[in-house]
Order: sequence, then structure tokens, then C-alpha cells
Amino acid sequence: MEGKPHSTTKLPKIRLQTNLPPLMPTPSQQGVQEWDEVDTEMQNGGLLLQRDEWSPSWKPIASVYNAPRHILSFIGSVFRFSGGPRTMAKMRPTAYLDGLRGFACLIVYFHHHQLFAHWKKGQAELFERGFGYGGNYYAIAFPFIRNFFSGGHFAVSIFFVMSGYVLSLKLLHLIQAGDHIQLGDHVASSLFRRWLRLFIPLFVTLAVYASLLHSFGGITPGDKLLVKQGSWKDEMWNLYCKFKNFSYIFGDGGEPFFTYNSHLWSIPVEMKGSILVYTSLMAFSRCTRNARLWGYVALFVYFMYICDGSYYTFFCAGMLLCDLDLLAEKDELPDWMVRLTPYRKWIFYHLFIASLYLGGVPSFNAEINDSERVAAGTCCLC
Repeated sequence: MEGKPHSTTKLPKIRLQTNLPPLMPTPSQQGVQEWDEVDTEMQNGGLLLQRDEWSPSWKPIASVYNAPRHILSFIGSVFRFSGGPRTMAKMRPTAYLDGLRGFACLIVYFHHHQLFAHWKKGQAELFERGFGYGGNYYAIAFPFIRNFFSGGHFAVSIFFVMSGYVLSLKLLHLIQAGDHIQLGDHVASSLFRRWLRLFIPLFVTLAVYASLLHSFGGITPGDKLLVKQGSWKDEMWNLYCKFKNFSYIFGDGGEPFFTYNSHLWSIPVEMKGSILVYTSLMAFSRCTRNARLWGYVALFVYFMYICDGSYYTFFCAGMLLCDLDLLAEKDELPDWMVRLTPYRKWIFYHLFIASLYLGGVPSFNAEINDSERVAAGTCCLC
């Protein structure tokens, strides 16, 4: 009949049985409030599901437009410092030298891009000469400040000292422990690998550079000492001839700089210094502690004052520092050094300041050259 509302029929409550597969988590496992009863009512001709405090266990997939927000969140987490304790990985005994080596590399970079960049303009002498020389007072020549502009010589000396320290670390451990068998094995392995590690990477990079001289229409050599060959084959042969002489560390005479890269002059010095470290420590391996320390001092005098080998004094200094560090760890330093322990901070700070001052000693003086030294009889000719 018209005007008479439809009667609603209330259906009985139905309990749903869900047989989920074993690998699918149940709603209770997902932290969702379980619901298992559904009241179905017919209202206004439709089926109405009533759910008590139920929330879906799924979430919509993030839109690709949220990617920038996630990237910024990740970057922020990288630079966010947590308040909790952080575990540090075990570091090498010489890991702290990486910072010193990196800073020395930065000084060498400044040296090449400041001092040498002004060479053609005739301004390099201003970097190398002392503060106030010739009535010129330039800030770049002031002590300590000058090390950031012309301190490459000082930085290379630091490289040689660190090489002597690192190369002798394992050897001195074995010497102080009296393990001469392992000492011989380590020296044999180190000598076998040293030449390969120093020169093979150089040859590969130089071969690439020499090939670029004949690629892309030809590239002009960056070093004025290098004469470009007529073909790539001739260039490779010329590189081989130059490199075999460059890598033969026992040769005398010849060109002082490698024409394909004059900045590689320190590599043969590194090889010679390595042989010095290995042979010296093998010679000192049977000596007592004091005799070994006096042996380093004798090498200092020999390389600095008897023959022209100042570079190798730096390697000897690295050996001495390494030996003293290992002795200090075991409380076996000489007695006179032990008595200076209360003053060590004062001593080393002053030595550090003195080294920075002496490391900036002017290295350019046109009034002194080799011919004048020979004429004055101050040059040792052997």
C-alpha cells in the first residue's frame, strides 16, 4: 500500500569463518583489533555493514610525487647526530697519519697552483724570498703564512718522514720481539712488492697520457721538456725508453726530471728510501736498543754532512720516531728520555712551532749557485 513504510527484516548475526593461508598474517598479528561479527540490516532497500572500531591493515602506496620529501628526509638523517653512543670501527695503528698526509697534499697543491702559477710572470721569487728582502714586505712571505703558498718543499719532506715511519713499523715490531725469521720473510715480501707498487701505476697512467697526445686530433704536451713524437708507435717506444731509465734507481747522470711528468721526481727517491729502510733495519736487527738508536744518528750525520743525501735523512728520521714510539708503548725508552716525560707537552709544542718556522726558510737565492760553490771550494766533489 502507498504511504505505508516497508518493514525492515532483521537478519540473524552471522559469524564469519576466515580460513587464511599459513603465509598470510592474521589481523590480530598485524595489531588490528579483531572483529568477527557482522550485523546486516536492510535499511532503505540496501545492505549496511556495521563495524566496531575496525581499521584496515593496509596503507596506500606512496605517490612518486613524495620522492623529493623522502630524499630530503634521508639527507637530513645523514647529518643528524644521535645522542646515543656510537661504535667506532677498529683503525690501523697508523690511521692518524692519513690526516697529516692529506694536509701535506693540500700544501703541495697550493705550492703548484700559487708559486708555479706566478713563475712565468716573474713573481715566483716574491714567494720564495724572505719577508723584507729587498725592501719588499709581502704577506705571502711572512713566516708561518708563507707555508701555505710555498710550503710544498716542506710538505714533501713530511712525506719522506712518514714513509720511513710506516715502512719500518712492522719491521721494528719484529726486531723488538726478537722474531728474526718473520723479519726476513717480511723484508723479502716488502722488497718484492715495493717496485711494482710504485712504478706500475705510473706507467699505466703515463701510457694513457702519451696516447692522448695522438688522439682527438692531437694534444699539445703540457711539459715544455717533452718532445711529441711523429706517431703513436714512436711515442710508446719513447715512453718505454724514458721510463726504463727513470725506474732504474741505481743509474747515475741522465735527465734530472722525467719528461712525461716532471713532478714524479720523488718516486725514485721513495724507492731508494725504501731500500735504505729495509737494509738499515736488517743491519740493526741484531743490535741492542742503544746501539740501534745510535745507528740512526750515524746515518743522520752521513747523509746530511758527509754526502749529498738530505732526502734520505728524512727516512732515517721516520725510523727513529717509529722506534721511539714502540719503545714508549713498552716503557723501554732510554732513561734520559724518561726523565723528560713531565715536560713532553712543552717540548713537542715548541718543536712543532720551530719546525713550521724552519720549514718556511727561503729557498730562492740567485746570488748562490753551484759554480760559485765549486769556486769557493765548499762543494764536495767525489
